[in-house]
Amino acid sequence: ESQMQYSENIWWGGNYHYFYMYSLSLCGVDVFDALDIGAYYLAMIDTGATCLTLPAEIYDLFFEYIPFDMDRDCNENHTFCYLPVGINASDVNAFPMFSFRLSLDGAPLYVSLKDLVIQMAADATAADAEGNDTDAHRLRYCIMRDARSVSSVNRC
Repeated sequence: ESQMQYSENIWWGGNYHYFYMYSLSLCGVDVFDALDIGAYYLAMIDTGATCLTLPAEIYDLFFEYIPFDMDRDCNENHTFCYLPVGINASDVNAFPMFSFRLSLDGAPLYVSLKDLVIQMAADATAADAEGNDTDAHRLRYCIMRDARSVSSVNRC
């Protein structure tokens, strides 16, 4: 039996690739059910982008379940959320995965949250007013909050 999963590509011009994503799940929560989105969502792959960008509602729900530094802004204005102090690269290996399907009855595909954790170059050299490099080894999520909401996306 083949282990390959695929989705019919949906083309609407441009250099992007669109597909229908089914059963997005994080920490046992079906995100589409929780947000009353429906059975699937139109997703886009941008091969020129570095980070995962999520619609506002999905982003907000993800950050109800994954740890982030609550002392730092993590909202629509500051979308590179820091991991909590004390979590280091080895701890990140234990982070959960999120899953999705390419068809309603397809096999689940998994993405580890550890693959969405980065250390930005600017953070490695950042210093506060007293010269302390407060964020020198801080890690951030490479997950961005889109300005558009799920309800406003009606075409590609």
